[in-house]
Amino acid sequence: MKTPQLFAALLVTSSAIGGMPSATLLKDIRSGNDPSLSDLTRLRVVGNHLLFAANDGASGLELWRTDGTTAGTVMVKDLCPGSHGGQPYWPTVAGKNLYFRAHDSSGYDRLWKSDGTTSGTVILSTLSRDDDPRLFVGAGDLLYFTAKRRELWRTDGSTFGTFRVADLTPETDGTNNQAGTGLGSTFYFPASHPSFGKALWRTDGTAATTVLVKEVPDLAPASLTVSGSTLFFTGNDAEFGRELWRSNGSSANTFMVKDIAPGSASGVSGQLAVAGGLVYFAANSTSNPGSVSLWRSDGTQAGTYELLPGTSFYGTPGAFGGMLYFTTRLNDGSNQLWRSDGTVPGTILIKSGVPTLNQVIPMDGCFYFGDGSLWQSNGTAAGTYQVSDNSELSPFMLSVQPPIMTGGKVYYMAFRAGTGSELFVYDLAPPSISRPEITGRTRSSAMIDLALNPNGWNTTAKLEYGTTEAYGTTVPLPLGMSGSRSFQSFSIPFSGLALGTTYYYRITATSEKGTRISTGTFDTLYTREDWRTAKFGSPENTGRAADDFDADSDGLSNLIEYAFGLDPLKPDADLLPKVESQNYAMLLEFTKPSGVEDISYSVEWSNSLEAGTWRTAKNTGVENLQRFVVEKEYWGTKRFVRWVINPK
Repeated sequence: MKTPQLFAALLVTSSAIGGMPSATLLKDIRSGNDPSLSDLTRLRVVGNHLLFAANDGASGLELWRTDGTTAGTVMVKDLCPGSHGGQPYWPTVAGKNLYFRAHDSSGYDRLWKSDGTTSGTVILSTLSRDDDPRLFVGAGDLLYFTAKRRELWRTDGSTFGTFRVADLTPETDGTNNQAGTGLGSTFYFPASHPSFGKALWRTDGTAATTVLVKEVPDLAPASLTVSGSTLFFTGNDAEFGRELWRSNGSSANTFMVKDIAPGSASGVSGQLAVAGGLVYFAANSTSNPGSVSLWRSDGTQAGTYELLPGTSFYGTPGAFGGMLYFTTRLNDGSNQLWRSDGTVPGTILIKSGVPTLNQVIPMDGCFYFGDGSLWQSNGTAAGTYQVSDNSELSPFMLSVQPPIMTGGKVYYMAFRAGTGSELFVYDLAPPSISRPEITGRTRSSAMIDLALNPNGWNTTAKLEYGTTEAYGTTVPLPLGMSGSRSFQSFSIPFSGLALGTTYYYRITATSEKGTRISTGTFDTLYTREDWRTAKFGSPENTGRAADDFDADSDGLSNLIEYAFGLDPLKPDADLLPKVESQNYAMLLEFTKPSGVEDISYSVEWSNSLEAGTWRTAKNTGVENLQRFVVEKEYWGTKRFVRWVINPK
């Protein structure tokens, strides 16, 4: 290997061309870069509409709705006229209404309800301006909340159906119904008890039916989850620690399912998930002590056991087709998608390199998941692909508001330069195109691998490619299963290509539900031998063509001229990339020439020029883009950086 060629560097930028299908802007509610969405915004489905809080720049943060079209995205009501707005938050669906807390016309926080229409968006007048409604949770057609001194209230949306259920802790502010959940017509919730501390309660919405479920000191119920007709939760016991509990509402049938960690140590941690009548959770491993594993339970001691020793879910699991789907996180920071039917043999790895699963979005025999990117899966490795790339967007608040689906469309809250924080939408009905993979590149050939899913509609598809965005060559992609809902794979060879050339491709799939397009580029290979032959008439690394020779006497060796796409026969050192100095960093960026794969690029920095003081900067570029940032905290009073060019 040749000695690395070192020199101080500078910047050249290049824009990416094309890309996969992505979510599109629903409506620029607030023009310009100012955000229309805020950290109070949540997305909730009521009937055929999605309701959310937005700011158009004139009315402040108010309640909006959308039917998935630009024209159908409108303000529902100006709750508090003026630029401050109503500031709606805690939006919660119960029955056919959305309930939320927002300012009235005088700026007081009130309890509102809305059916998505202007006339149906009203204040529930039973409560006064000083009652402080909060901690909303829906259970069937009823909304439970706290008011006044954290007393438990309920409403069915009517004046007469809005009243205090009970004051469980007359001397303190202790009700925490926010952590509650509904089971049929019964609402279970944690609240303080004068004798038993944090306890489990239940109510049917009246004072007479509001009772303590179990007399266990400081049970502190958490993660209340319903499976069938049974309530599961994690409970703390002085003798057994925090473990899995179950209840049917009676004291006798409220008990710990299994003491996973013997003694007073806690065995269960985190959330519970339900799929196929089973409860899944993370708990101490019995086969791999000191680690946490995925467990399952059917509510019996014998039916509660470890599924995946030493591994548990990362993100928020979801159910589809009676199975649990979840992601795990590896030590290198990557994720794996798994599924489980509740048996050890049926707990299997589906695919690696996927985004974190925080929500399962079911749709016609498959499900979608993802964050910045959207993936489609039927639960098998062959049927799991990335179908949308939202890399130009910056989805935010995914932990509290993951993408949501209604009417066959997925909605994202995201930031995009030029439009600010807005609502973006991705239509699931048109055909799906997987992320194309370019493999087997040579000096004159390559292969493209892709998959298409008609999503249930008759679909025609084609691949076009060429040396410009006019393409020129078309390859039909016949879909053998008309109207299928499965991915069909294609491997298309490219041959007779020019060496060291950028090729453009476009994949188009069309059904009566719309057209999906995926574009991209690839380079055929171009070696130093090809370059020497073109420039010096010989592929040999000798004489004027040698890597370390400076044929044009401009101070740059041939190897450096090749690495940066310069002309070795013409003095052009002034075309080298230049350093961009920013307030807190130095940016070194460069797009390598088409087809050059036999050179590695790196950047080193030092506070002096002494040997042994150089440190390597991280390359954050993608594909041909080489991008290095030297942060300010690494600098002394002197700042030295250099490119390192190595032949492979």
